[in-house]
Amino acid sequence: MLVSTVAATAVAFGIPLLAVPAPNVGPLPDHCVTVTPCVYIDPPLDPWAPPAGAVVTYHGRGWQPREELDASWGSYCPPTDDCLGAGMGTTFRADARGRFVFRLRHGTRPPAGPGPKGAGSEAASFASQMRAGSDGEALIREGAFAPPRSTGRQRREARGVAAAMTAYERALVRLRPRTVPATDRYNDDVDRCQDVLRARSPAERRIVDRVTDAAIAAASWNLSPGPRRALAERLAALRVTDEQLRIGVEAWIRAARRPQWAPRPGLCAELRRWRAAGSPPDAPPLSPSQPLLQEEITGSLEVGLASRRLEELRADKDAAAAFAGGVFDLTRYVDP
Repeated sequence: MLVSTVAATAVAFGIPLLAVPAPNVGPLPDHCVTVTPCVYIDPPLDPWAPPAGAVVTYHGRGWQPREELDASWGSYCPPTDDCLGAGMGTTFRADARGRFVFRLRHGTRPPAGPGPKGAGSEAASFASQMRAGSDGEALIREGAFAPPRSTGRQRREARGVAAAMTAYERALVRLRPRTVPATDRYNDDVDRCQDVLRARSPAERRIVDRVTDAAIAAASWNLSPGPRRALAERLAALRVTDEQLRIGVEAWIRAARRPQWAPRPGLCAELRRWRAAGSPPDAPPLSPSQPLLQEEITGSLEVGLASRRLEELRADKDAAAAFAGGVFDLTRYVDP
């Protein structure tokens, strides 16, 4: 079992939980722009947390005529309650053109009027009862914002960024013959030094957690600086001009070019030296001013917005998720 808090946070996809401007949304298209079938959201509200009473409308496109669909969403959770919305749903059919309009009110009462609708919390997803997706599982679509108008150059830039991220992921996967043994050694190290991993205070726990995060990163996606440096150079060579995308790309370049800390000769040795010195909070093994790659990327609003911009510019969704931090999913590079 990998001992790291990164595994829980670095695989978080999408935009960081910060104040995010409203999305740049184009007119509702008559067809699916990137993937078919599709579902577009109108108006451009965050479907996971719209204002109380707001109605989010989902417009289905590209489904089979009269296709039977299952809509799923969460039960209503008032903003002041700490609850998990779950277990709500209904079944309906697309029309003769393979379209539908589904309305979901953020509250306890469905909106008035005809057609499929519901009330609750969180975003709705739509699953076909008639066919499977490429993975053999049920074909499921979640709502997306209609992509804004863009130029051919902007879309080419987005494809270039997506290709760079895909190449980076593949380079990390090719390192598995090295990262798997490295993470095995990390786990063995953890087993040997449980005494120094136990923190005596919250301040010590923060230090130990950050050091273990850096140690598992050094055994996985930071094991070799080659892929990271290659990504930085490839992104820089694109000379991105789209402003929102450029800002996020520049943040990635800065983070990827920064040297990354690794425990020498290992995690236990670093922590034992620190413990032997009296666990000084002002002299931890890893300086608080030393950014970690995964922290910089997953905590960056600029990167999150650029990830969303990649999707707006019709780039590959998986690459956009990788750009926002999905590339740090440990299970892809090491044994679970």
